[in-house]
Amino acid sequence: MSAVVLQARGISQHIGTTALLQEIDLKVEAGEMVAVRGPSGSGKSTLLQTLSGMSRPTAGSIELGGEELTVLTQEQLAARRLSAIGFVFQQAELLRDLTMLENVVLPGRLARRVPRAQIAARARALLEQMDVAGLADRFPGEVSGGQAQRVGICRALINDPEIVIADEPTGALDSRAAHEVLTLLQSIAAEGTAVIMVTHDPRMAAGADRVIDLFDGRIAPPVAA
Repeated sequence: MSAVVLQARGISQHIGTTALLQEIDLKVEAGEMVAVRGPSGSGKSTLLQTLSGMSRPTAGSIELGGEELTVLTQEQLAARRLSAIGFVFQQAELLRDLTMLENVVLPGRLARRVPRAQIAARARALLEQMDVAGLADRFPGEVSGGQAQRVGICRALINDPEIVIADEPTGALDSRAAHEVLTLLQSIAAEGTAVIMVTHDPRMAAGADRVIDLFDGRIAPPVAA
C-alpha cells in the first residue's frame, strides 16, 4: 500500500454565508495522479488553494505528509509549501527578467536546503529530463507556451516535493503540447510523486489514475457502472 501524502477530512470553506467547499474528504497517495473536474464556480481552484494551505478552511483538517496544516502559522505554511508542494499553473507564470534556468533555480535557493551548486545541477538535470535544456539561457518571451510550461514543471520539481498541484496546466496549450504535459505529469507520478490537477480537458482526466467530480463545492458520488 502506498503512503498517504495528502489527506483532507471534512474541509469546508465559507465566505460569509456563501459555501465554497462543503465537507470535502480526500486522500491522495504517493505516485497517484488525481484529476478534479467540475463546471465553473464549482470550487475547483478553491479546493487547490485550501489543500495547499494558501487559504485556511473554515472547518476540517488537512494533513500533508502526516503534518496538520491548519495549526501552522502563515510563516510555517509558506515554508512547508516551498519544500513539500510543487505548483504548476495554467500559464507558466515565469519571471520575465530571469532566464529559464534562473526561474527553475529560484525556489531552490529560497528553500535554502542544499548548496547553490547542487541546486543549479538539479535544475539543469530537470531541464534535460524535460527536453528543454537548450533553453536554459533563454528568457520567457523567447520560448513557446509548451516550452514555458515544461520549464514551469521543472520549477515545480526543484525542491523534490511530496506532491505536485496543477491548476489547468494545459488550458493555454494546443493539443500536442497538452499531450506532452500530460505525459510529463504521468512520469512524475510514476516516479512516486503525488499529483493532483484541475482540468477541463477530457484527455487529461482520462490519463489520471482517478477522477473527482466537484459540484457546488461538494465531491459528487461515483457514477455506478
